[in-house]
Amino acid sequence: MENADIAKIFHEIADLLEIKGENPFKVRSYRAAREPYPVNMKKIMEAAKRNNVIMELNAYPDRLDLNDIHCRLAKEMGVMVAISTDSLNRLQMKNIRFGVYTARRGWMEKEDVLNTRPINETMKILKR
Repeated sequence: MENADIAKIFHEIADLLEIKGENPFKVRSYRAAREPYPVNMKKIMEAAKRNNVIMELNAYPDRLDLNDIHCRLAKEMGVMVAISTDSLNRLQMKNIRFGVYTARRGWMEKEDVLNTRPINETMKILKR
């Protein structure tokens, strides 16, 4: 299910809540769901490659801003990815697995991901 499908469902729920006479603030919150704005990931990846930028795969379940298709594109274009957890406490570190799963679905391998390397190699890459 895509974000656009979820947004459509939220709008339909808002319609039903409005008919039912629910609290207008509740209705408005469902209507606030929107379709994501279009992003040309190929152009973003081209710019990342050109400027030696490492893309972040945020593994926090509510984010996952780079999906498997974007990871595959990054791999094909030679753009390195770093998997982060966006953790606010140590218990959220376990979310790294969602980033790993996403990267794997995008056919990424160890050499495509910055934080699979030893620290000395990582530091050399970051100094470029």
